[in-house]
Amino acid sequence: MSDFVSTTLGNSLTGMVFLALAILLTFLMFYVWKFPFDHEKCKSSAPRLAINAHRLLGYLFVLIYIFIMWNMVPRLWSYQIELPARTVLHLALGISIGALLFMKIAIVRYFKHMEAKLAPLLGSGLFLCSFLLISLVLPFSLREAYLESTALGDESMVQSRIKRVRELLPTTGLEDEKLLADLSSRKGLTAGRRTIQCLRVRTRCI
Repeated sequence: MSDFVSTTLGNSLTGMVFLALAILLTFLMFYVWKFPFDHEKCKSSAPRLAINAHRLLGYLFVLIYIFIMWNMVPRLWSYQIELPARTVLHLALGISIGALLFMKIAIVRYFKHMEAKLAPLLGSGLFLCSFLLISLVLPFSLREAYLESTALGDESMVQSRIKRVRELLPTTGLEDEKLLADLSSRKGLTAGRRTIQCLRVRTRCI
């Protein structure tokens, strides 16, 4: 599953699901909070179905956030140069979502006397940060996914390139048959292209 998220298409799909959940949770929140709130009992008079749906979707939102961060944060250690501005903003928004989630969960669970005032604000903040976070990345990810799908050309061109790589790799001194087979496969060509692109981006940032 982590391999799927590490791909460009995986990133795009995960981001779209994350944003869709943020939008749905926000509209559910607005619906729930239009009902009277009993401040003495710290309980809303909204339908239980809407409250439970908001709660379950909220759990899913948190799980996806943790899953994304679990796969994204280790990549930061691979950067040997200062991060570009868009990446810094992306990281700051991701951390902000984590902080907002922590505060909202703490208030809903342990400080219910603050829920009526702060929960809607924190929920709106989560939507705003999620929207900005995905908007910064999704257009570029979708474009990259399209380029990856078309970069190798049609099947005849792919086979031609694979054949050429298989002929050239042994001249580099590689003797590991399994490694040679992996590098000269469709997956290997795509991974090599992605690595070259990452090196180009880092070179421009120096």
